[in-house]
Amino acid sequence: MRNRELSWFLSLITLSYVPTALQPVSLAAVGPALVRQGSFDLLPRVKLEVRASTFIANRHRIERCPAPYQDNVCTIDGKVFFGTDGDAPSTQLDSMALKIDGQRVDLDISGMFEPWVDRPRRESFKGSETGEGFGIYKVVGTFSDGAGFYVAEWLVTAHGSVRTLLTHDEHIIDCTSDETA
Repeated sequence: MRNRELSWFLSLITLSYVPTALQPVSLAAVGPALVRQGSFDLLPRVKLEVRASTFIANRHRIERCPAPYQDNVCTIDGKVFFGTDGDAPSTQLDSMALKIDGQRVDLDISGMFEPWVDRPRRESFKGSETGEGFGIYKVVGTFSDGAGFYVAEWLVTAHGSVRTLLTHDEHIIDCTSDETA
């Protein structure tokens, strides 16, 4: 019950940020951690690259919630995060980028954890061009490891990007799923 109440509280928070990388799905061991990465063609001339790795808790400042939710993690490195239902994450999103005609544009992935169960999947991402020939793209991604489902959206040009949505609010997700289906 505590996790549900905390999820409700956190669902009231919707974040917007500015700009932060993906190859055919491959798994590669790097030291003690496992790195997961993928690369997908979203549109002609537009490729999405994503990479995640094991979350190493002792490299981060993890703060517990105040009573009566003290068993839950409230912030990581002083920021609200997405991807769990109150537990510390085991996986973090390291980078995400769009390549437009080969030019790399980083997407903001701050606060995004537990992005997928075993590997990134093409069907978790949608891309569209907004307007005719202006080179402005909308990218929507759904993220979940089985718990802590959330959605992020970015507007991207060859010159930069802005994250316009990061939420696990079910009402907003229902609206965006119609657009991206």
